[in-house]
Amino acid sequence: IGSANLTLGASTGSLKLQGTITDPLALENANQTFSASQDVLIDGTVTLSASNDQSISAARDLSITGNVTLSAAATDSQTLNAGRDLAVLAQGGRVDITSAGSQTLNASGNLTLQGGSAADEAVEVQAGGNQTIQTYYWGTGSISLLAGTADGTSVTVTKTGSGSQSVSAAGDLTLQAGGSGTTGAQVTIQSGGSSQTIYANGTIAINAGDGTDAWAAIRSSAGTQKVGDSYNYYGRQTDTVTLQGGAGTNAHASIEASGDQRVEADFNVNVLGGSGSGAWAKIEKLPVSDEQRVGFYRPDCHWCSNSTVDNVTVGAGSGFGSYAEISTLGVQRVSPVSSLTVQGGAGEGAYGRISNDAATQYIGNSYDGSASTNILGGAGLGAHATIETFGSQIVDLGNTTLTAGTGNASDALINALDGTQTLSVGNLTLTGGGSAGADTAVARVFAAGDQTIHGSLIALTGGVGPESIARIDTLGSQTIQSSGLSLAGGTGADAGAQVESATSQTLWFGNVSITGGSGANTAAYILAGTTQSFNNLYSLTLTGGSGAGSGASASGDSQWISSSGNVSLTGGTGSAGSHSEALLLNRTGDQSVTASGSLSLKGGGTDFGGAYLRNAGSGTQTVSANNGITVDTDFTGVTANSPARIENLAATLQTLSASNGGIQVSAAAAGAAITSAGGQTSNSRWVDVHTHGAATAEISSPADQWIHTTTGAGSPAAAGLRIAALGSGTAKIEAGTHQQLEIAYPEMMRVTGDSHSANGKIVVGDAAATGRSLLKAASQDIFAQSVTVQGGSGDDSLSKIDVAGDQNFSTLLGGVTVTGGTGANALATIDPAVQTLLANGTVGVAGGSGTGAAAEIASTGTQTLITTLGDVSVAGGAGADATATIATSGASQTIAGAVDVTLLGGGGTSATADISSAGGQQVLAYTGDVALTGGAGDFASAMIFTSGPTQAVGAGGDIFLTAGTGLEADALLVVGGMSGAGTTIFGCGTGACAVPGLLSSPFANGTADAGLFRAPTATPPSSPLADIIDLLFPEVIAGPPFAPDDALTDLLVLYRDTYSGFVGEGEPVTEEEDIRGRLKLCR
Repeated sequence: IGSANLTLGASTGSLKLQGTITDPLALENANQTFSASQDVLIDGTVTLSASNDQSISAARDLSITGNVTLSAAATDSQTLNAGRDLAVLAQGGRVDITSAGSQTLNASGNLTLQGGSAADEAVEVQAGGNQTIQTYYWGTGSISLLAGTADGTSVTVTKTGSGSQSVSAAGDLTLQAGGSGTTGAQVTIQSGGSSQTIYANGTIAINAGDGTDAWAAIRSSAGTQKVGDSYNYYGRQTDTVTLQGGAGTNAHASIEASGDQRVEADFNVNVLGGSGSGAWAKIEKLPVSDEQRVGFYRPDCHWCSNSTVDNVTVGAGSGFGSYAEISTLGVQRVSPVSSLTVQGGAGEGAYGRISNDAATQYIGNSYDGSASTNILGGAGLGAHATIETFGSQIVDLGNTTLTAGTGNASDALINALDGTQTLSVGNLTLTGGGSAGADTAVARVFAAGDQTIHGSLIALTGGVGPESIARIDTLGSQTIQSSGLSLAGGTGADAGAQVESATSQTLWFGNVSITGGSGANTAAYILAGTTQSFNNLYSLTLTGGSGAGSGASASGDSQWISSSGNVSLTGGTGSAGSHSEALLLNRTGDQSVTASGSLSLKGGGTDFGGAYLRNAGSGTQTVSANNGITVDTDFTGVTANSPARIENLAATLQTLSASNGGIQVSAAAAGAAITSAGGQTSNSRWVDVHTHGAATAEISSPADQWIHTTTGAGSPAAAGLRIAALGSGTAKIEAGTHQQLEIAYPEMMRVTGDSHSANGKIVVGDAAATGRSLLKAASQDIFAQSVTVQGGSGDDSLSKIDVAGDQNFSTLLGGVTVTGGTGANALATIDPAVQTLLANGTVGVAGGSGTGAAAEIASTGTQTLITTLGDVSVAGGAGADATATIATSGASQTIAGAVDVTLLGGGGTSATADISSAGGQQVLAYTGDVALTGGAGDFASAMIFTSGPTQAVGAGGDIFLTAGTGLEADALLVVGGMSGAGTTIFGCGTGACAVPGLLSSPFANGTADAGLFRAPTATPPSSPLADIIDLLFPEVIAGPPFAPDDALTDLLVLYRDTYSGFVGEGEPVTEEEDIRGRLKLCR
């Protein structure tokens, strides 16, 4: 039919245009219009070609089947319209529907483009101008692009040139590539124009097939691309967009764009790899410019935020290289509100990934960042699951889980590879994977720039495979804020759990738990490259693991740890060279660890599992725990290589504080210690240092040490300070220079009613002690309620206050007791150089029941011992050589008891009781008697003895010397040593002062003598008691009239630790000094 304008119409029925291979139908005119009031059927070999416009319209169905060409040339339009369904099927050849200008395919029902069943029976729809393929918007019709069942039976919709492409389905939009046995049966929607819009009110399904190269794709090579719609004015959003890789080789599915890209759905966006080799699925935008958006995003439309996609799934398949990916070179936004899943597959190289290159990546929705997120590695080699960018990364999600897979390199990752990273999530869980002894798969959140993470609970757990770590780390600074953090090493070798920053680290957590694993070298740690700060913790728990080298640690510079609850460190079970320690480490600067609850360090398991709080920096160390500090290895299972230690390695100040609890250091097989290379100060309710084994328990400093306790409440030994070696090891508190102990001072001076509620007792040693109990310093000031030095039950055990230099010693509400033990040579001693001891109670020195269990207060310099309430008592013990001694090898000794001064020889052989001096000696019983009584044991004498030339003895009552019942159990005053050459003066207040003189030496004469040995006078001189006191205290007594009460009171009031001696009444004393002196030294 030849005509410039051809119109064929069936006004009351159908129109059928049919040709055959041998007799084809060809209608070629300038303008052509075909229509029918019912169906239009184009069948067989048919060509309908218009050089201008062409229109084909059916009131019902429009069916095109066969080897058909429909074309409109030039820049005019082509329109195919069906009142019901529009169906195109290639059969016996191709179907080509082309327009050089605009093109519209429209159906009120379904629209189907389908390849044929024989090779190359393809369908192509192509337009050079605007292209619209659609079903009636308010209907339910679907659009299906279906590849055929033979090779090359593709379906292609192509837009070339400028203009727009729109494919819009009121129902579903399906692209289905060819099935099994086919090759190259592909389905494509492609645009090169200014925009591409792909829409369906139902599901958009892009399905690769089961055949080879059976891929399905929507592509835009220029302009904008929008696939799906999740915000629609009429509420007709796309339900789901799915890309599904196929079962065939290279049977992939894709949405690709070169310009701005939007992929939207109301419910789901699924990108799924297939089971075939190379059966990947991806959404991709290549240029750096413009954005890629998966899920609705309009920053200018806050009320639209609930219209973004609910769920996004990127899941790789089981075939080799069957990855799933959403990627772009530019800005990327993936914005689900309900769930996000990125999953590796079972095939080798079957990874799942969301990635962009140099620009910012946004994952989640800042207005509704609650999408539950699973990033899951697969079973295949390299089947990782990854969200990554080479720019900066901003993530707003809900609960987020990264679980590495079982395949080697099947990692689970969130990476900002060349920029900053900000994560705002719910719970964040990272779990390493791999397989035992073989494959490695890590779970990791990484940033090359600064990293900020806000979350609820954060948990990292190492995996079963070697080096299958769980890790959060950055090459920049790190800020993490969450309600809790848990790190746990895994079972595979080197499968640790780690939080690490290259520079500063600021952490805001609730409860923090760091636990080493059971595999070798499965350490769990938090590490800062520079400063480290833990803020507002509820609790901090570090526990070494059971695998060798599986420690738990937190380390950084200028380390700051603040907890409103407890801080606990417990060592694990390691091996030589591979320790499983619990460690808090400050490398440089100051270290501060503060707990409103308690601080506990416990040595670990069977071996090499210590617990350490260590300052290796050049700054100070501050350790504060309101409810107490415990450093403990005193429990079953700890070996010698699992100590517990608080260490200040710098020559700086260490400050310890436990305002509502005590400080306890307890050891057994492994050592327990609080040490400082510099000064050391301590403030707590009480201090207890003890050991039950061979190891050492200590609080020590080579410099100055100040220990202050308050109430003593809760002390395990009912003492303000106790040191007890209950095992064969050593328990000690030691200062290398000056030591000041203020035990419940001044708290014990604050009276409630008639009672002093604070416990200020010092106890060194224990009746059950078997090791060395030491309180040691170069010089020492003690202010306490009372002091007890108790010898132990173990042979050669030692309980000792050991001071190399001066000792100033005041007990304010009690006395001083030094008692030998029950073991052989179980000594109890106080051993300074220059000593000033002022006791508001009895000073008692008593030998023990063990052989050689001596007790002594002995100085090497001037010795002054005064009681303001109670006696001075020296008693030999029941054991042989269990002597009791108050002695000095210095130039002067002053002993004054407020009541009596008594010396009693013991029941054991040579269990003597002595007050002795190498120089001048003065002994005074202020209101009572001076009584010396020999003991029941042979040679158990009682003596006041000086090797010097002068001796003064005075008593407010009388002086009594009584020989004992034992052989040579003398009761003697001796001046001038063994020769008796010297001068003794003595005086009595109310007594007769009848002291017999001994003309010959009482020593080794075979009898028990009583008297004064001073040659050659047989009757010693006597003096008034006032003269004796004047001799004892010449700096206090200004002259007559003499008042003894004033003398002693002034002596005690005016003595202070800031002075080297006594201060006379005439020296001015400030009010502050007077108050300080009275508080410390007056009862």
